[in-house]
Amino acid sequence: MKNIPTIKYYCCPNNSRMSGSRANRGFVLLMVLTVLVIAGSVLGVSAYRYARQTLQAGRFGRDLQLKWANLSLRSVYLSEAENVLQIHSQEKGFPVASFKMNVKLGGIEFELILSDEQAKANVNTLVGLRGSQEANESLVKLLSDLPRVVNVELQPTEPAEKTPESTEKTQGWKSDQYVTLDQVFSFDSPSELLAQELEEKSPLDRITCWGEGLLNFRCVDALTLGVVGSDVLSESEVQQLIELRDKTYGSKFNRVATQLEFTNEQKEFLKKILTDKSHCYSLWVIAKGQTRNFYRLHVDQECERPEDSKLWSFQW
Repeated sequence: MKNIPTIKYYCCPNNSRMSGSRANRGFVLLMVLTVLVIAGSVLGVSAYRYARQTLQAGRFGRDLQLKWANLSLRSVYLSEAENVLQIHSQEKGFPVASFKMNVKLGGIEFELILSDEQAKANVNTLVGLRGSQEANESLVKLLSDLPRVVNVELQPTEPAEKTPESTEKTQGWKSDQYVTLDQVFSFDSPSELLAQELEEKSPLDRITCWGEGLLNFRCVDALTLGVVGSDVLSESEVQQLIELRDKTYGSKFNRVATQLEFTNEQKEFLKKILTDKSHCYSLWVIAKGQTRNFYRLHVDQECERPEDSKLWSFQW
């Protein structure tokens, strides 16, 4: 019987090593991918933090620049408001109560609006003279000829207890319940209250809540004088008074009034609401940004006693 050759099976000793090597390579690849994902996440978080810190630093730098620009502009223009408006009035040839200009500081464009607050109807005066309801109606009349509609919503603060000195100073007819614009108007942005065009009138050219409560006769306009003085003056009398004032620019009220036949009642009332010199001026500083504008309002009220003088600043 022939011997049947035996078939021998040999296992390649490298098979197990190859399979183990493949598993190791797969694990290493997975670890590398995991590390890359983690590193990418860490870098992303770091980049976000860096971007946020850079943005915060940019905002801080911008805010600091705006702050110093405001202080500089306020110091230059608000302190010389009376002289600036007087020079501008002489150049124009008629009384000017508000002056607009554009300046550039540190690469930022600013729009400035310098105003005589006593050339405007004072909300506190109207409320003191007529009460809240009639004062509200008077304010609506002051805005009737303006191109933009703004809602008047009077929201008084609690009236402060008056001392005998303050009662005598205001003669008992001036309220002190309104000290901010949002107590008078309903608005989302100051741009709604300011004129968009150079020669356009705005609500803030007619109405204020700062100052002594008296109207500066030398630059008040006819409509404002007519509304505040409507208790004793007719429209024709207001017009005559304004025309005489403009013809004799710089003349005081008493001198102009002698040329008109006013009754004693009219004279006494007008002396009560008019003055020949303003003691309150305001300055709007509007910084032009790429995505928005930054608004700041400074109001300087000078009083006979320096300790009673006030300086308000608001920002939006």
